[in-house]
Amino acid sequence: MAALWGLIGLCGIAYAVVVARRLRVQTTYRPVSEDWWFDVLLPLATYATLAASACMAAIWARAALFVVVAAALLLLFIGIQS
Repeated sequence: MAALWGLIGLCGIAYAVVVARRLRVQTTYRPVSEDWWFDVLLPLATYATLAASACMAAIWARAALFVVVAAALLLLFIGIQS
């Protein structure tokens, strides 16, 4: 399971980089700081935390699961806010 959520974290990081690039190069709308926070920075930090928790699952399994739950709640909050 840790490998699976680590893979999800890495894919999420790659997707956040793609979103950041698309936000930067588009010309029809000038993104404000809220766009950068909720579309790039917070998802990037959340997916990085998810990937890091996969690495720590071998040593601290219980703590890693709490980190996964926190990441899921933060992604839910980001989705509701957007």
